[in-house]
Amino acid sequence: MMSLHDRVARLQHSVSARLAGLMAGPSNSTQARDARPGIEALEDRLLLSATLLVDAGADVNSDEGSQVSLAGTFEDTDAGGGGTPGVFDVLQLTSTGDDEQQMDIDGDRAVWVSNSDIFFFDGTFDAVTLAPNIINLTSTLSSNASDPHISGNHIVYAGGGIKAYDIVSGVTTTLASGFSVANPEIDGDIAVWTERPGSFFNITMADLSAATPVPIAVFPVGSGPGATGNQLDPKISGDNIIWLAPGVGGFNDVFIHNLTTGITTNVSNSAVEDTGHQIDDGVVVWSNSASGDSDVYVFDGRGFDGTGTAPTAINLGAAGISDV
Repeated sequence: MMSLHDRVARLQHSVSARLAGLMAGPSNSTQARDARPGIEALEDRLLLSATLLVDAGADVNSDEGSQVSLAGTFEDTDAGGGGTPGVFDVLQLTSTGDDEQQMDIDGDRAVWVSNSDIFFFDGTFDAVTLAPNIINLTSTLSSNASDPHISGNHIVYAGGGIKAYDIVSGVTTTLASGFSVANPEIDGDIAVWTERPGSFFNITMADLSAATPVPIAVFPVGSGPGATGNQLDPKISGDNIIWLAPGVGGFNDVFIHNLTTGITTNVSNSAVEDTGHQIDDGVVVWSNSASGDSDVYVFDGRGFDGTGTAPTAINLGAAGISDV
């Protein structure tokens, strides 16, 4: 099989230098607006490996939505590299009559939803036809599937419960059954999702490296943040899980839970609704409209395990950073 790296190898040489110049930009932080529309998912390592997942516009029926494509960053300027420096090369992965949505990517591999099924591109191409190798993971599933996420050798998604697909073995495991489960996420071997065992949704996790993954409630029912409300939309990165739960004044705040220490911290403490929370390597971002306008906040929790004094979140708008 021909790998994606083989297909985009000519792009690699000048990516880092060109991106450094691009990202440096003018010193005025108000110029930080990302002018590249339609980017669905982007990770540092993907950018450095010259691949990123993009919304390629209308599908073949000109419907609103997208096809799935992988795009190179910048062309190689070496002789024989081909192409035009500074121009994106786009490799179209799908050409169907359906909208492809809810895309996620890890390394050279990608997952997405099309016509209520989960599709997986394994990063390789047919050696003869050069067609991308794409697998429908849910062709035999009786219920609709959605919300796929990929990390390492695991894919999790919702579909009549929470499912985990092992890329190496090809085996699909049901982590949680029923329809009172949602929002699966994964980082490495740890999957998290929301589950409603009683009146409210709670955060549940499972270690997929185990021979038989066992779902474990991050908090017993009726305890922890959200004991009198829902714990919603978990995200995981490394040793930390974040989610939304009732906090100050009963509004949803952002909480971070360290898996090693078991300590949970309210990192936003805002008397308004927090939304759009994300985490990467201990750095948490979210937005709220405490100032009247929607501002972005950053909590730098790298090295923070819940013990000691928590770092103070920074309002990027108040710090003079706009258009982020």
